[in-house]
Amino acid sequence: MKKSKLLRKKLVALRKLRPIPPKFSKRVKIIPSHYDTWTEWKRDGVGYWLFRVNRSKKRIEAGYCLKDNVIEIMITGIDSEAMHNTIVREKLVKTIQHAAYIGHELHKCEIALKLHLDYIQDRPLDVSGVKK
Repeated sequence: MKKSKLLRKKLVALRKLRPIPPKFSKRVKIIPSHYDTWTEWKRDGVGYWLFRVNRSKKRIEAGYCLKDNVIEIMITGIDSEAMHNTIVREKLVKTIQHAAYIGHELHKCEIALKLHLDYIQDRPLDVSGVKK
């Protein structure tokens, strides 16, 4: 099958997708979220990450470091999901907590890239200038 026909077939299938409302158990357990960086954060033994939005190259850059902010491996892209899955696949993260953090920061980078916002790692995005 030609690529264009296959793509058309996939697009038709995607258009048919409808959200399915969730059903709740009669005894659903509600757990309020909480997190204290100062008491709950644990260092990932593998290494750490530096993230930035490179406007001139129109991409996200994630630098893997072992120490002193020296980047050993650079993951680049425009899609946060593809990037964090690449990091997991390459075994460049060890803990679930660190993987969640990486996904969170990469998603902020993707939003900043698309909406032309400033991105500073470990800080909330300033969306005050974004129009509705």
